[in-house]
Amino acid sequence: MTENFPNSLDGWVQSPGSNASWSLASDEASQGVLSLKNDDVNDSEHAAIEVTANFRAGNISFDRKVSSESNYDYLIFYIDGVEQARWSGNVEWSTLTYPVTEGLHTFKWVYDKDFSVSTGADSAWIDEVNLPPINNAPVIDVAASAAPASIPVNGITQLSVEASDVDGDVLSYTWEKV
Repeated sequence: MTENFPNSLDGWVQSPGSNASWSLASDEASQGVLSLKNDDVNDSEHAAIEVTANFRAGNISFDRKVSSESNYDYLIFYIDGVEQARWSGNVEWSTLTYPVTEGLHTFKWVYDKDFSVSTGADSAWIDEVNLPPINNAPVIDVAASAAPASIPVNGITQLSVEASDVDGDVLSYTWEKV
């Protein structure tokens, strides 16, 4: 799924504890006319945005650009709360790629500002975010139960299976041999 931010930020949220979020911007873009740019932050504050989903194994890639005080104000990228990389100073557009295992993951971008001085645009941009495919496959919970060694005459044999999707919706299947 590619996010080049033409319309909305469905599923993207401001990270808890951050002072500001990120917004669609038209002042810079690696492709097209829009990118995602950190909202203004004051000294010692940070702007953070994230997206969480149950993904299939694959890669996340995105383009990024930074214009900040070198070695003090940073764009930082996290996967599941673990810092993957940080950039500061004048960093032109380039594409970064990171492997992702199957499962629930949170991808977070933070623009972190130190306690003083503003240099450049004091901003970071991301664009062309390619997320791994969303894993919408149902999860099948198999619970074995002991079956009788023989089925009595006029007895019923039954097999039941429950499956749930990532939203917790449950589907029940039952087969009966009468």
